[in-house]
Amino acid sequence: MRACSPLPLAGPVQAQNWTVELNGAKAGDLSGAELGLGYTLSKGKFRLTPIVGALIYQGDNDQYASQTLSNGRTICRDTSNGQFADKENCNNVAAKAYGKLEAAYRMGKSLELGVGVRVSDETTPYGALGVYTSETLAIRGFAGKDYYGAGLIARF
Repeated sequence: MRACSPLPLAGPVQAQNWTVELNGAKAGDLSGAELGLGYTLSKGKFRLTPIVGALIYQGDNDQYASQTLSNGRTICRDTSNGQFADKENCNNVAAKAYGKLEAAYRMGKSLELGVGVRVSDETTPYGALGVYTSETLAIRGFAGKDYYGAGLIARF
């Protein structure tokens, strides 16, 4: 007697592509650039992609500030006492880690609709829409409660 598959999608799931995302995003009170890396598992036109990354944004350290002197030289100062400081102190870049899990369906050659969940300080569900400009590169937008943005996703 031959066993029947209970689901039409049953069968081996293939790990197909590494995924890199670069987005401009707003997550809660933070706005910046998301840079993420994931691995796509696909079955037919469906895909599942876990992603880890960081939201890179301007930090809130106001103690140091860059100043341009009359001779054109740029220096870093400690605003609390006016003293010169190392240039690294004026670099006010901060990063916050995130994880995502996205599920999507590719319609035709150029359109993809999906849903996902982003986990960082808060867990946020979102919807996503991607338009492929080639087989491996898509322009995409996404939105959820207190989380939205747009960017590029590349698969290779």
